[in-house]
Amino acid sequence: KVRREGLAALGDITSVITNPEVSTVAKELKNAMEDPPANSEKTLLLLQDMDFVNPVDAPALAMIMPVVLRGMSDRSTKCKSAAAKIIGGMSSMVNEPKTLMPYKEEIESSLRKTLVDPLPNVRAVAARSLGELVRGLGESEFPGLVDWLIVTMKSETTTVERSGGAQGLSEVLVALGPEKLESTLLSQLLPLQNSGDARIREGMMWVLAFLPPVMGFHFADILELCLPVVLKSLSDEAEFVRNVSLKAGQIIVTQHAVSHTDLLLPVIEGAMFDSDWRIRQSAVQLLGDLLFKLAGIRRQGVDKFGNANEEIGKAGIVEEDEGSGESSGDDEGIVEVDTDAHVGSLQAEKSLIKGLGEERHNGIIAALFIVRADHSIVVRQAAIQVWKMVVYNTGRTMRLILPALMDYIIRFLSSEEEDKRYTAGTALGDVVRKLGDRVLPTMVPILKDGLSAEDEGQRQGVCRGLVELIAAAGKRNLQTYAADLVACVKTALCDPSQEVREAAALSFESLQKQVGQEVTTAIFPSLLRMLEAGDEMALNGIKEVLAQKST
Repeated sequence: KVRREGLAALGDITSVITNPEVSTVAKELKNAMEDPPANSEKTLLLLQDMDFVNPVDAPALAMIMPVVLRGMSDRSTKCKSAAAKIIGGMSSMVNEPKTLMPYKEEIESSLRKTLVDPLPNVRAVAARSLGELVRGLGESEFPGLVDWLIVTMKSETTTVERSGGAQGLSEVLVALGPEKLESTLLSQLLPLQNSGDARIREGMMWVLAFLPPVMGFHFADILELCLPVVLKSLSDEAEFVRNVSLKAGQIIVTQHAVSHTDLLLPVIEGAMFDSDWRIRQSAVQLLGDLLFKLAGIRRQGVDKFGNANEEIGKAGIVEEDEGSGESSGDDEGIVEVDTDAHVGSLQAEKSLIKGLGEERHNGIIAALFIVRADHSIVVRQAAIQVWKMVVYNTGRTMRLILPALMDYIIRFLSSEEEDKRYTAGTALGDVVRKLGDRVLPTMVPILKDGLSAEDEGQRQGVCRGLVELIAAAGKRNLQTYAADLVACVKTALCDPSQEVREAAALSFESLQKQVGQEVTTAIFPSLLRMLEAGDEMALNGIKEVLAQKST
């Protein structure tokens, strides 16, 4: 009897519905309430795909909401996703927000539960719906929501909860406007990068991973605030924090590679030579993502963020065991390249030069070549993979970038950091071994000019570079350029700086071992004549050579 009365009441409600779209599915709504397991999914999908031209009135809402709210707690992924999407659009379907007020608390409660659903796609839809509701009804109708989302983002339980809270927070903050977003970032979120709890740091990084796709190109307004935090977190002691940081960096770089190249490149390039190998490795990966985007390269088997295709859900961002978000951009002009082949295309290289400009292209490719000689094997491997994707002809490219490459090498050889000196020396030796007499005519004059630099460290770096060049060039090449090399060594031995003279003595010793006693014959008589003329620098140079021989 109660059932009959209930069905009769539903019939009375449907008779006063004025919305024509809802009237067409009134029967399905009634069936879904009468037998939910059999009819809920079909009805929710009908509502989800329906274009509402007319406002939804209170009687129509009374028919829709029970079905939708039940769908939010259904075990079916389709039901939950469809129900969440419908709720998200409710604020724009009704004429007045007060029409939704009788259901507001139940809607918010359902969305909060769905926001921590194990399935990333469901969480993504719930987050978007929550943002739409806040945008439509206003912040005042959801007191405490932002605080709850921040607490959930810091959850001590699972990555699922932290990710869901972060995604919901991203959507809600964007819905509340740029002022609220920036103030919350500066006062409550970004300071969490220094938290002693790795789970809190991970939650904060999830926010930075979700904000770019939610904000679109408006994320550029806070790019300078967020990018340094992402790069710093690439060296976090917790691996799961580093993984999320890398995802955030990849999303930022992919989304803004074309529009904000000038801002991204210097920051990434600097990180490629950081003292922490983890940051160097991640920076190389981010540089690869940026260059691939500019060159129109898509690696086979991965998505735009470098994730394996089989791991990608419709939401676009992948977690270790969950993920969400959206990506922007189109696929036009994409050149598919098989990573296993390790061969870049000429078309991609030309696109990259066009996008960066020749000078900047040469500089960044030179930096990439330097990193190929990094003392960390994982950094080297990452750099080699990127190199093989963006460089079509290694020999030709190395000749083109040689001036920029030598600038890096000389600067790093003069560095106080042992790792940088090692990397630069290895890179210089690699260039000479690969190209030999094809680069020496350009390389030797560059080193010779470097000895005239005002900076003492640069002159010292030149001398260290001479040692590496002499060791790698081979006897035949050294004999060809012996006169120039002898002139460089003699000039460096008379340098005012003791550190430069010490480095010059090493290059003298190295050259003598490779070429023979004729080096001594060519240098010492000249130094003795300078000494007789009263040049004290010549005496200092002779002392350094003798001191080196004594060791």
